[in-house]
Amino acid sequence: MKLIFWTVLSRINKRILPKIHRRPDLLKLSLFDKAIVVWKIVVTYNYLDASSSRKVIKNNNG
Repeated sequence: MKLIFWTVLSRINKRILPKIHRRPDLLKLSLFDKAIVVWKIVVTYNYLDASSSRKVIKNNNG
């Protein structure tokens, strides 16, 4: 269930939120842009965590 939630949220972020890594100077981001970067990091981290925990459970059961 966690994996589905974070997958959907990750795909929504990918389509809706701007791509900040294409900006020439990441040190001069506004507060809003920094918040977007942090949000994307949180979603990505949780997606990867849910994905890896699912693989561990599969390997232990199988």
